[in-house]
Amino acid sequence: MKYYVGLDLGGTKTDVLVGDENGKLLSRYLCPTGHVDNYTDFLINCIEKAVNQSNLKLIDIHAFAICVPWVVNEEGENNNETNLRKRLSNDNIIARSDIYGGWRAETNQLPSGVLSAGTGAGLAFFTENGKAVIIGESVLPEFQSGSALGFRGFGRGLSSALGYYEPTLLSESVCEFAETSRIEEACKKTNYGLDRDALPYRLFSPHVLAAAQKNDKVAIELINDIGAGLATHIRAGIRALGLENQELPFVLSGGILKGQNNLLEKVIRNRLADITNLNFIRAECEPVFGALMLAYDKYGVSGTLNVTDEDLREFNLHR
Repeated sequence: MKYYVGLDLGGTKTDVLVGDENGKLLSRYLCPTGHVDNYTDFLINCIEKAVNQSNLKLIDIHAFAICVPWVVNEEGENNNETNLRKRLSNDNIIARSDIYGGWRAETNQLPSGVLSAGTGAGLAFFTENGKAVIIGESVLPEFQSGSALGFRGFGRGLSSALGYYEPTLLSESVCEFAETSRIEEACKKTNYGLDRDALPYRLFSPHVLAAAQKNDKVAIELINDIGAGLATHIRAGIRALGLENQELPFVLSGGILKGQNNLLEKVIRNRLADITNLNFIRAECEPVFGALMLAYDKYGVSGTLNVTDEDLREFNLHR
């Protein structure tokens, strides 16, 4: 029996799924992404825990598919992929864009003629042969949804707590997030919310979404602003790829876009409503399912696997 592992590295969580050669799902491991000093160590640790839950060992795994934000093109290897092959003593490792995994999970098919955008503001167009053209460098950091929503939300919450801006529910989460009991210590730790590297701000994003659900004005303004910036980036990408005049299946993938009743996704959809050739498709499965499918595609059973709805429900893989 051959066993496969799929991993999706997201801005707020890392997700690992293990399955056998027949498409039977064996285990799923979830953990916060948090602040990571060494991504290779972190990924291997997550994989080991998922494999152990399946009562297997790393040596039992035939192939791995890793969907991560730092893959810049569909063909190129990167140091992380090379390091994983060395550390796991396994050449059957494929690293692809996290957007790729998100789309693969969406349809249980290899993408073709499809546009997709992810939490980190990466934009990918999948050509007819399933290869991806990635556009991600033109978007400004302040509009990259995962990190920007958390960073800007934390800053506004901190400023509000100091009395510089209008009251917001975000202030209630600032000290806890900064792991301190006093607002002065949170200011010192983060240089008054200006140091982008002081904390894993993307993990503050759920606080912003939750506050918006409670009709917090500041949180709603942030979501509208960042959603508008992402929509502008997507619109520019469509023009750059020359896709303005063709039918374009389009999927948004990423936990921040889907969080709290799809608040950020709704802003993006409204901003792009005038592009009539965009056909928005809702993801039905978590991206980690797509990552596992990529492992099967590359090193096992190609095409569509007979994974049952019962399996998907058991492992909470439905959106």
